[in-house]
Amino acid sequence: MEVFIFFKLVYNIVGDSMKMVVSDFDKTLFTLDYDKNIEAVNKFVARGNIFVIATGRNLVSIKPDLDEKLNFSYLICNDGGAIYDNNFNVLYRKDIDDDVSLEVFDILKKAASVGGPLIDLTEGYCDVYAKAANAIVARIIDEEKAAILLDKILLKYPLVMGYMSDNWVNIDDISVNKGNGVKKLCEIINYNYADVYAVGDNINDISMCSICHGIAMENGQSSLKDVCEDTCKNVAELINRL
Repeated sequence: MEVFIFFKLVYNIVGDSMKMVVSDFDKTLFTLDYDKNIEAVNKFVARGNIFVIATGRNLVSIKPDLDEKLNFSYLICNDGGAIYDNNFNVLYRKDIDDDVSLEVFDILKKAASVGGPLIDLTEGYCDVYAKAANAIVARIIDEEKAAILLDKILLKYPLVMGYMSDNWVNIDDISVNKGNGVKKLCEIINYNYADVYAVGDNINDISMCSICHGIAMENGQSSLKDVCEDTCKNVAELINRL
């Protein structure tokens, strides 16, 4: 009995001290400070903590930029549409309804304000329609008209959500965002998402930064900073605070 109590106490101490950091990738983790960030992340994970990458990219797109030295714990792709462990095994995915994805893809293909709509299958892109669309993306040609088109799509199809990044229109299932991705991962590994530290730079990071301890990059969007507790210069700086 005494041995059991001892190990239970040790487990509780470790569990209470373990921390989770979720980081956006582009312009957050993947910057000119990438090497410095990797060093900080690896030390953080070696101490028994959890480090998660949350990106709008799909698996194929991000893999070439994941430095082999980077010891991440989990990977959230497609703004929460797919979740992987550190061996790229699928833990969760949420695709767009097949009938809706077909119609939305057709609309984007005919629109002059966007070009080259692609079906995102998480492990690759397809320039012709295919089922199991985890996301749909289209390159912006005319920003003003693309925004109007996106509003029309969201109004007509309540089962999808969408936003415009620097160069792309991005469309996902209505339930998909980084915040819900963090919640789903925490549900899978039994961690309290309110205790997570999330860091990012853009509007698609708002959903995750607003449900936990949100930290915005110093050069991040002002709308993101509005929901965050603080700012940081880089991921290494945030980790060194914890």
